[in-house]
Amino acid sequence: MAFLFKPDGDHGLGALLLESIASLAEAKSSKSFEDVQVEREVCTAGGKFIDILITSQSHVICIENKIRASLYNDLDDYWLHTKNISNERTCIAFVLSPRRQSLSGKSPFISITYDDLWGEVKSRIGQHISDSDTKWLQYLTDLMNITQNNNAESLDISTQEAFLIEHYESIEQILSDYEALNLRLYTHLGRLQQMLKDSGRLPKQLTKQWIYQKSCLVLDFSIHSYRISFDLYIDVAGWHLQLFARDSKSEAFLLSIKDKRITQLPRNDSRLIIPSWPLKDNLSDLTSRILDWTDWLSKQ
Repeated sequence: MAFLFKPDGDHGLGALLLESIASLAEAKSSKSFEDVQVEREVCTAGGKFIDILITSQSHVICIENKIRASLYNDLDDYWLHTKNISNERTCIAFVLSPRRQSLSGKSPFISITYDDLWGEVKSRIGQHISDSDTKWLQYLTDLMNITQNNNAESLDISTQEAFLIEHYESIEQILSDYEALNLRLYTHLGRLQQMLKDSGRLPKQLTKQWIYQKSCLVLDFSIHSYRISFDLYIDVAGWHLQLFARDSKSEAFLLSIKDKRITQLPRNDSRLIIPSWPLKDNLSDLTSRILDWTDWLSKQ
């Protein structure tokens, strides 16, 4: 949710959410926010963490976002941090939750509900739709649908789902980074494929060497007319080599091999699972291990 408060974010909604929430503290606010910075999980001097902290040339806005959890946080510590970094800027602090919270009469925090916030958003959103990114507009719409007109008891959201909603932006970034890492790992399959070719040790029974769906190096063999293959996968858990047959006749041959090297391997359906190797192992060592297995197969 924090990402939506960034006026220059890729969502294309501009200052829609920022102006909407500010207006709940400053009646009919027309403040223009400049040099806006939005941070999540900001650590205070007391070792506590502010959910969302927004700073601009004119304001410091502290938001404690409560989708499901009870309000037990040290709001005094959050306010002290907000004031300490304000440098005479206007300070505003909110508790945002499905239902209004009971706060101390002396508390500088303002309790607002999602209904309050979405009401302000809806009154302004028409000015921003044309420039908005479709994906983020849909995310905002889904978020409003999930949280509006409900209180904490009637929300049919599990603790895990609430966590996913609250940390949506971070999770999406992690998933994007994870996908980028996998794509980078897949490039090593091409390097390994070339190193196997350059070794000069690949058996003559090898009929085809190819990469399947970017993530698997396949070595196809014909052993006495039986079709046997190695699949080499790479992922964040390491390198995984599997031995399997292409048809039932070839599977019977493979399983008939009494060599101790193969009889001790665990099975996954028709596949024999060779112990995995860590990513830290260098490609030269990995090439040698695979060649040892292909040498063994060619001698059966």
